[in-house]
Amino acid sequence: MPLQSTWRDAVEELANYIQSSVSASSAHARTRTGKRSRTDAHDLTKDKCLYLAWSIILVALRLRDAVLVDEARVTPAQQAAILDALQTWPSGSSLLSKDICFMQHRPTAQLFVFSRTHTTQRAKEYLGRSSASPSPPWLALVCADKPVGTTPAQPGRQLHAAIKCLSGLPTSPPGAAARYELTSSPQAAVGIAGWLLGYPCIYHFEAEDSIISRSQEVSLVEHNHSADACEDQDWDEPTANNLGGSPLWLYQAALVSPSLGESSGTETALLSFTIPEAVMDRLIYQSVPRLDASNVQAHLADDLEQRRTEALERLDKLIAELEVEASTPLRRLQHTLDASRVRVALSQVTLPLVAL
Repeated sequence: MPLQSTWRDAVEELANYIQSSVSASSAHARTRTGKRSRTDAHDLTKDKCLYLAWSIILVALRLRDAVLVDEARVTPAQQAAILDALQTWPSGSSLLSKDICFMQHRPTAQLFVFSRTHTTQRAKEYLGRSSASPSPPWLALVCADKPVGTTPAQPGRQLHAAIKCLSGLPTSPPGAAARYELTSSPQAAVGIAGWLLGYPCIYHFEAEDSIISRSQEVSLVEHNHSADACEDQDWDEPTANNLGGSPLWLYQAALVSPSLGESSGTETALLSFTIPEAVMDRLIYQSVPRLDASNVQAHLADDLEQRRTEALERLDKLIAELEVEASTPLRRLQHTLDASRVRVALSQVTLPLVAL
């Protein structure tokens, strides 16, 4: 969760604004009710606010498709306060207020920050593509009783239903920022997270319809008020997967910023994921053109570099619309991003057990 000092400085003003807004909202709730709310049991520390600000900026600039932020343990009331803060931040409300949303998965409690417009567009494109498309994302079945490298042509029923729900989010005209709650079986949560986060290889449990309870049918609900809080649920983690002991290609992408005294610069992680070697072999066997581990590495680097360039162009336009004083945080962000470069490391790992 800790950020390198270069990016910490770039997002600090937004982090401070988030922290003060959440504190003010919490104080107002205590004044009104006379007691501390159950949903406000975990205070947002400065480090958590820095991490959330960094995650929100990554998604707002489309450097990431979504970010998993459940490590910060943000309550529904705090989520609502953060979304309100994004709409009033003087330096970037036009960048942040219309499109950034939280979504919590039930029953796993995974919490994502995502862009409503971008996610809806991605979902429509995914649902509209041919099942024979050689382009990522690729599906990899990771059920313990399946051979490593099994690559189904179509997602399972729940993963497909979740993506279909996300394809129907309201995007025009842009509405107020919102919190969403997505319900599915725990087995489907792994695939949903992989798709949301934009991984080129989506790990997927093939759950039998008969073991999915009615309470775990896929549904997507929008919450607009901080009082809407999902109740904790007991749930069973998916069964063991088939990745233990199998060679995996590990991709780690980072933004590298120049640093005094360090010739290689300082790295701030963007994302990391794995692709089983057996999946790559199966795709090559299926005649996916020009596919190998280094080709995926190069494609990821090109994609992230293109995203960085487009983010700089977007910041240019936003800065031009603001007064000089209000634009200072965005200028600092622009300078840091302009001085950074994308680096994608590739290695091979084999682990006795793989957590998903």
